[in-house]
Amino acid sequence: MHPCRGWFFVFEENELHPEARERKWESQSFHYDNVMVAMLTLFAVQTGEGWPQVLQNSMAATYENKGPIQNFRIEMSIFYIVYFIVFPFFFVNIFVALIIITFQEQGEAELQDGEIDKNQVTIGSPFYF
Repeated sequence: MHPCRGWFFVFEENELHPEARERKWESQSFHYDNVMVAMLTLFAVQTGEGWPQVLQNSMAATYENKGPIQNFRIEMSIFYIVYFIVFPFFFVNIFVALIIITFQEQGEAELQDGEIDKNQVTIGSPFYF
C-alpha cells in the first residue's frame, strides 16, 4: 500500500505563477475516527446542519488508507434515516410523557394540601371546566 504521494498546484488571484503543494491525507470535518469527534458528528447530524454532506462522506468511505468512492456504501443511508427520523420521534415522546407525568404529580400534590379532592372542584375554581 502506497501513501498519498504527489503535488498539486494552487492558483492564487493576482499571482503570475501557481504554488505547488504536497498532497496529504486529511480527515473530513465530521468523521467517526474517535469517540469525541463521533459524538460531535452525531450531534451535527441530529441538529440537521450539514448532515447531507456527512451522509455523502459516510457513503463514500471505503477501506483504511484508500480514497473515497462515491456511493460505495449505500447502506449507510439506512443508519442516517433511522437516526434522523425514528430516534427523535421516540425521544420526543418520552420527553413529553415525563412532562405530563410531572404536571399530574404537581397537580395532585396541590389538591392534597387542600380540603377538597380532584372530584370536588367548585364552579368559581380556576380548575373548573
